[in-house]
This record gives sequence, C-alpha cells and structure tokens, in this order.
Amino acid sequence: MFLADAVEKTSLQDNRRIDLNYMLGLVFFLIVMSFLTTVFMALKEYYYDSDSLPVDTVSIRGNLNELEIARISAALTDSGQLHNFIKLDVDSIQETVKSIPWVESVSVRKQWPAYLYLDVAEKRAVARWKDDRLLSEHSGVYEAPDGEFFGNLVMLDGPEAKAGYMYQNYLSFRDLLSPVGCAITKLVLTERQSWELYMDNGVKLVLGRENIDAVGDGEADQPDSKSVVQRRLERFTKVYPQIRKNFVNISYIDLRYDNGMAIGWKNEPGSNAS
Repeated sequence: MFLADAVEKTSLQDNRRIDLNYMLGLVFFLIVMSFLTTVFMALKEYYYDSDSLPVDTVSIRGNLNELEIARISAALTDSGQLHNFIKLDVDSIQETVKSIPWVESVSVRKQWPAYLYLDVAEKRAVARWKDDRLLSEHSGVYEAPDGEFFGNLVMLDGPEAKAGYMYQNYLSFRDLLSPVGCAITKLVLTERQSWELYMDNGVKLVLGRENIDAVGDGEADQPDSKSVVQRRLERFTKVYPQIRKNFVNISYIDLRYDNGMAIGWKNEPGSNAS
C-alpha cells in the first residue's frame, strides 16, 4: 500500500517536471521567434523600405556620345528606381531606357551591392526625315538624339506612312544617278504622290507620279520592269553629259514629258523644252 502511494507520488512529480520543461521550452521558442521577427522587420525597413541601399554606380556602355549618355542617366534618375538596389526591377529599367526614341535595344544587369550595368544600342539612321528627325531602315522615323550631326544623310520629305517606301525608291534613284556622278541631297514625295529630286549640284528634277502625270502619261503603258519614274531618270542620265556644262544656270529640269524635258533657267521666268 505504502509502496503504491510512493510510486504514484513520484510519477506526479515527474509529470510536473515535464510540464514545466515544456512550458519553459515553449516560452524560449516564442522569445526567439519574436526576436527574429523583430530583427527581420528592422532589416526589411532598413534595406527595403528606405533609401539605405541605393545604386551608386551605373555603367552605360555602347557607341554613345556624352549627350546621349546624359539623356539615359536622366531617364534612369527620373524613374525613381535607383534609390534602392533590392527593389530595382531590371525589366522596368529596360523599358525606361527603350522608351527613349533613338534606342534600338538595351540589356540590363545588376550586381550586388550597388552596381547597374547597361549595354545600349542606338538605332542606325539611313536618312534624315524632314528637318529634325531620322529614319531607321528597320524602326521607322524617330526623334534624333540631342546634338545629332546629320552629316551627309539624304533628306526625305513626304507622308510618314510611306517613309520606308521613299527610302527604297531613294536607293533605286541613287543607283541610277551614280554612274554620271550625281548625288541626291533631298527626295520629296508630294501630297499628289509626285516625286521631286534635289541633287548636290543644286538642280531639282521633277519626276512626276508613277502612273498618270499632268504633262504626259505615254510611258506608263510601256512594257518594262522599270517604273515610269525610273525610266525618266534613265533618260536624264543619257542627256546629262550634253547639258552638264550649263548646270550652273539651271534651276530645275521637268522630266514629265514622253520624249523630252523642260529646263527652267535661273533668273528667267519661263522654261525651254528640249
């Protein structure tokens, strides 16, 4: 009887000791978790929700001048993403830079703890579009970069929707004139779809439309792979050696005739047909 009571008493003491250890362990676990949570929230606020870890080095690589690099840097700063490296979104940075009209493509890479690398390729201009824009063969008309030097680019002037069509015709006209040493400085497609071509010697060629023209349309029905305008330009190259010496006095040459051309002389009201 006494032995059973002693065993029962010992068992109760052991149970109380186990319960106490469990409670102490639980309290310790909760204290540790609370501490870790507090530390995590503090670190999150310090590194994620504040400006404690800004991007302090931005490397912009590419065949760019100082003004273009400055334009990209300003766009990145205005985006408001450089103040926190952790929150910086590479895709968003890429879209920001690609929104600059003259940027063709960009790759973005960030490196811990505060570095951002950009490889930028700008659009390649093949022609000048009107007074202040450029034409890329693959990307269409775009705003010229700040401080862009247009150099010897031909100027195209016409409906923007036909920019690519105009450039392809420019290449064709250029190849036709090249053998006689004439270069095109400006090509115009008027609202009536009539071609006007300005050469480096100051003379304007009036080429007319592809199909029907105000002066004549006999060439339109000729069986030839070349267009009406191309045939007119070829006709000009054949007579060019004969009239070259008078170019200094010529203002324009109208090629919209079936079998000839009209020459407009400088400082004279009329024109002479030949």
